[in-house]
Amino acid sequence: MAATTDRLATLVAMVGVGRRIKGLVTAAGLFALVLGCTGAPDRHEEAARLESALRQMPGVDRASVAYENAFARGATLGIDVAMPTATETQIGDVVSALGRLKGHDFDGFYQWTNITVTQRNRLLVRPGTDPDVAALTTQVGQLRAVEAAFPGEKIEQYAGIDITELTMPVPEALARVRTAVGSAPIEVVVKPKRASDEPIWSVQFPFSAGHETAIRQRLGQMPITVGGVWVGEAGYLTRLTADIRHRQTAYDDLAAAIVASGAGRDRPMNLLWAAQDGPQERDRPTFHGEVSVGSCDYGSNDTGQPDPKYYTPDAIDVQKRIRERFDTCPR
Repeated sequence: MAATTDRLATLVAMVGVGRRIKGLVTAAGLFALVLGCTGAPDRHEEAARLESALRQMPGVDRASVAYENAFARGATLGIDVAMPTATETQIGDVVSALGRLKGHDFDGFYQWTNITVTQRNRLLVRPGTDPDVAALTTQVGQLRAVEAAFPGEKIEQYAGIDITELTMPVPEALARVRTAVGSAPIEVVVKPKRASDEPIWSVQFPFSAGHETAIRQRLGQMPITVGGVWVGEAGYLTRLTADIRHRQTAYDDLAAAIVASGAGRDRPMNLLWAAQDGPQERDRPTFHGEVSVGSCDYGSNDTGQPDPKYYTPDAIDVQKRIRERFDTCPR
């Protein structure tokens, strides 16, 4: 009987050990899975060396490297360098050195780099993984020239440069940008203060004075109130936003504005409009619409059939007639 009891005790102990081993194996597997989800090795020391090397380079005021290799956010490397008074050559040297300093230590990491190159508005250049140093140094010159040309204006940076709450006339602002940036490509948005009668201008430079004069002449012929003007790389209108003064004459006014714009198949343009008269509440249908002149470039949510929940009946009618006349969508 004692022998039987001993054998049972041994069996129970073996089962318990087996379960514990299985649990340990499972836990180890989960731990390995968590560690392996980032797909990148630990690089804390390499990130610290990179930050130290950047801080020692000529022209660098400050440098910081944000490193993370965690399950929640993945493997990331962010580099911020402040060089507001550095020469373009010094900035180019830092950009060129980044690839050498990083080597292959951060392959597989999500990476970004910001280099601040102006003092007042903290405008940036953002080198990619294979930066064009000459193009970046040209951009540095542009950003600094634009900031110098607008000492009293607020400048923000998005896809391009936004000069917001402009206090000077728009033609003067565009002329200053033209002088500052030269022939190099850059997108500049000029936003007058709300009290101004001038529309917002979003322009792909270079943008000649001749093209600006031609566009202003076209705008002056339009029987609509233009709120936003977009000019593409070729110096022609690519988009307009407008207020319709009178819903009763909306079709004729829109058609006249499109003809005056010079838009067509060789110069496609999107026109968006809304009426100044009529309901403006968000929970009621309003008079508004859009046409892709000379093209069929609508958003994925545009089925061509406006929802009466959002459009008044006369808005639906006007948009239908304008699109039938001016866009190129198959029917």
